[in-house]
Amino acid sequence: LVNEWNNKAHEITGYPKEEVLGKNLVQVYITKEFRASVKQVLDDAFKGLETANFEFALFTKDNKRVEVLLNATTRRDVPGAIIGMIGVGQDITEKRRLMEQEALLFQAQAANDAKSQFLATMSHEMRTPLNVIMGMNDLITETLLSAEQRTFAEQVKTSAESLLILINDIL
Repeated sequence: LVNEWNNKAHEITGYPKEEVLGKNLVQVYITKEFRASVKQVLDDAFKGLETANFEFALFTKDNKRVEVLLNATTRRDVPGAIIGMIGVGQDITEKRRLMEQEALLFQAQAANDAKSQFLATMSHEMRTPLNVIMGMNDLITETLLSAEQRTFAEQVKTSAESLLILINDIL
């Protein structure tokens, strides 16, 4: 049962001290999905097993989701007997949001880098054979050709130059 509730806990949850004292913290204030794990952390602290940096979500009095970082510390008397537990929660909602944004930004950057690498590879893969075609066609035009062959070679040159312009525009 809750026997202490400070101003920061009130600020994070929206629940004033008067509403919380004497109530079962886990059953009343922790969301169903985290009840078992939060209860385990608190029970462990009552057994002398302290937990640092346990993250969970709860909903405030006005039903907003808050991400909380909990540290549960065993409280002992002078001889060392366990007399209770102190749970300190910190609102990490904004920190978590920033971390998620950073992860999304990283993913977007990775996707952009992959796209750039793909385009560079495609540009190379398309231009190399096209340059060979253009070079070989130039060599052909320097040989003795019939009028019809020269016309074909000029069409190859024109088409290859058009294709190169298109590749340059796209890539």
